[in-house]
Amino acid sequence: MSDYELPAEGKGYSYFERRRAIPTFGHFHGAFEFVFQKDGEQEVLVGGEKRVMRGGDACFVNGFFVHSYFPKEPTNCYIIVANRDSFERIFRVYDGKKPPRFFRFENFALLDELYGFYQKNFKNATNRQLNFDGLARILTAELAETVDFVDGDVAQRDSLICQLLVYAEENYGKDLSLCALAKKFGYSREHLSRVLHKYLAENWNGYVGRLRARRVEETLGKEKNANVLDVAFACGFESANTFYRAYKKAFGHAPRQFLT
Repeated sequence: MSDYELPAEGKGYSYFERRRAIPTFGHFHGAFEFVFQKDGEQEVLVGGEKRVMRGGDACFVNGFFVHSYFPKEPTNCYIIVANRDSFERIFRVYDGKKPPRFFRFENFALLDELYGFYQKNFKNATNRQLNFDGLARILTAELAETVDFVDGDVAQRDSLICQLLVYAEENYGKDLSLCALAKKFGYSREHLSRVLHKYLAENWNGYVGRLRARRVEETLGKEKNANVLDVAFACGFESANTFYRAYKKAFGHAPRQFLT
């Protein structure tokens, strides 16, 4: 998964799934995202605000807010992600007000029914979009009956945290130390450290190591005969030991399958 989820920017994009929650590190996209938790417990971080969600809890992520999820036990939930246009048209009816970041919602019978409609195999893209728009309207109407909508958070397209994550995504092979970022973005190292600590559920070095490890994995998947350490160094790792530790942390095992 990319830290900046570009596919979610596509016009008409929608994702509606019923599944077990999985650990998801800090990432962002322009789409709106809902998570409705049916059972279990997970720690959720949205726009620097941390909550522990349990059965019947829900969250709403406005566009370009960094968010992460960490289940503490097996957790079943519904996840809805949609290009913001799909919901913005509906929220205009409520004078632009939207659900708060965290709220209660326990009508899982409705979610089950909507999920069934979403799974219908429409061959025509227009019909698929109309189907999702209808589901979004029904869901929003139910939310408005049970949840107090609030003035929406300002979209964070130009926020510092998003700029930092996009820069890291595009320059993973370069120096991404806090000192280098401070020089690049014109802030003190201490300020960047505070911002990153607030919005990410891991320290910056761990975040960068995970990002680079994924890039190594992607490259090795495309270039079967590539030397693993050459790829690791090209992706920004400065030593074999640092690479092995980051790779094992990201994937749960050492990259033995790539070693000769």
